[in-house]
Amino acid sequence: MSENLINQGIDYLRSILDSIFDEIMILDKEYTIIDVNATFCVKYSILKEEAIGKKCYKITHGYNTICKPPECKCPVEDVLKTGKSSEAIHCHQINKENIYVELLAYPIRTKDGEIRQIVKIGRDITDKKKIEQEIKESEKKLNFILSSVNDSVIVISKELKILYMNKKAKEEFGGHQVGKICHEVLMNSEKVCDDCTFNKLITNYNSEKRFEKVYINRDTSEKKYFEFSCTPVLNFNSQPTLVDIIRDITDRKNAENGLRNSEKKYREAYTRANFYKDLFIHDINNILQYFQSSVDLLSIYQKSGKLNEIANEWINITKEQVDKGSNLVSNVRRLSEIEEIGMVIFPIEVGEVLKQAIQYVIQRFHNRTIIIQINPPDKKFYIKANEFLLNIFENILVNSINYNRNPMVEIIINLTKLKRDNIKYLKIEFIDNGIGIPDLMKEKVFLGTDKLNKRIGGMGLGLSLVKKIIEKYNGQIWIEDRIKGDYSNGSKFIILTEICSNTKDKAPRNIINLINV
Repeated sequence: MSENLINQGIDYLRSILDSIFDEIMILDKEYTIIDVNATFCVKYSILKEEAIGKKCYKITHGYNTICKPPECKCPVEDVLKTGKSSEAIHCHQINKENIYVELLAYPIRTKDGEIRQIVKIGRDITDKKKIEQEIKESEKKLNFILSSVNDSVIVISKELKILYMNKKAKEEFGGHQVGKICHEVLMNSEKVCDDCTFNKLITNYNSEKRFEKVYINRDTSEKKYFEFSCTPVLNFNSQPTLVDIIRDITDRKNAENGLRNSEKKYREAYTRANFYKDLFIHDINNILQYFQSSVDLLSIYQKSGKLNEIANEWINITKEQVDKGSNLVSNVRRLSEIEEIGMVIFPIEVGEVLKQAIQYVIQRFHNRTIIIQINPPDKKFYIKANEFLLNIFENILVNSINYNRNPMVEIIINLTKLKRDNIKYLKIEFIDNGIGIPDLMKEKVFLGTDKLNKRIGGMGLGLSLVKKIIEKYNGQIWIEDRIKGDYSNGSKFIILTEICSNTKDKAPRNIINLINV
């Protein structure tokens, strides 16, 4: 009775083993097969009686010794060494076809815990391996395609971590950025972008967003412009990701900026040419008017018989105007070059230039009573300027005299030092008792298109050019009321220029000659 029960149990266990889809071997410690299930026999086309007594590696691999790395690791050997279960993946050849098998080996122990036998279970994973291989091939092809693309391609996770970068992206943003936070790599910012694209697109997988960003390389400080095209997608695990296609548009942007700058320079040159033309015509007319006045006066004195007494004076005035006309042509030509090649700046002593300007206006307006006072009168101040400083002073003084209806023109010139942002400046104030300038006109008089500016006298420099040249000195000019709140009592023309600490540098000889004309 007991024997029947034992046989029934054995038959039951056998039926279980033979019903299992995985191949099963029972091995001794010498790798000899003691038993196999039906799946094993079918797979290797061998009878159970033929398999028993043979070495496992002989049947599965055709080897004469146990499996060794690197070709394949023997899990049975691991069990015998460690006493623990082991696993490995082997490639078995069956009917000249490679079959991939996932092997699991477990120890069978005696009551004393000694390993007596080993159970070796093998599962056919050939289809799984083929799928994995196909995926790898697809990834390889995809990587090849993406590596050939001249745009950066970056995949970002919902945690804003970079999951993938193609070759171009690694070249642009660095080769070891996978796993890092996107805004740290792409925007050089530790904070999440205020208009984070991921959060905006992740709820709509049919959407796309395009935008432009400026990127500055931390190492080289190189500035580049990029166009981003962002599309949300689901990965293999149905997790949301964002695919960024980033195109370098730096050349295009530079070309656009260059075109805009060229257009701007063209318009400025056109406006400047027109302004110089008007200015030249205006001042040449002034000079011609002086010639006409001189001729008229000479004619009057000729008729009165007094020509010899004052002829020399008016001949000198006429010669002076010829010199000024020549200087005008030279100044207009030089001013037209300022925008292109810049100005030469050197130390100039303000007092001497003021004295020359005062001498000029006294001679020009010899029929007017003019008092001009410099405070302090004899102290020397050196500023960063050039030959046009004389023209600036002359223009302001002429303006103060032309727009003064008083019988006596009074002009006070105050020179004071001051300091702003650790820079030393000289403040030059021209204070007159003229008709003044209303608040609405205080800025307009410095515009080249303003009619008032065109009516102002001078030798080649309107107030707009005065302002432009002073700005080239890194200085400022503005107008205030002589008496605050009442413009009708006269004006203050205020100039602020940098004081020159090094007075050893000298002006070029040709510039010194031009100043002394």
